[in-house]
Amino acid sequence: MCSYRTLINFHRLAKIRDNYTTKNSAQYCDEGDEVKKFGKLIISLPDVQLGKERRVLFGLIFGRMEIIAIAKNQFNGQNYRIILKLDI
Repeated sequence: MCSYRTLINFHRLAKIRDNYTTKNSAQYCDEGDEVKKFGKLIISLPDVQLGKERRVLFGLIFGRMEIIAIAKNQFNGQNYRIILKLDI
């Protein structure tokens, strides 16, 4: 799990874009056709009075048949998630 915070005081949303690949050695999200879009989490950050201190906890869970991306607004406890079902 990683903790992130907003870079600009007045942002009301945080967007986390996820990509995936079956390649073992991919380093960048734009490495040609091997890297695919997984999804996007849009996290509400309504408490603008907190400025840059609005933290979001983000993590990935790898299962046998799915990958789950989760995020949590650490101020108000709101949870977000997307699930990628693996076709293997």
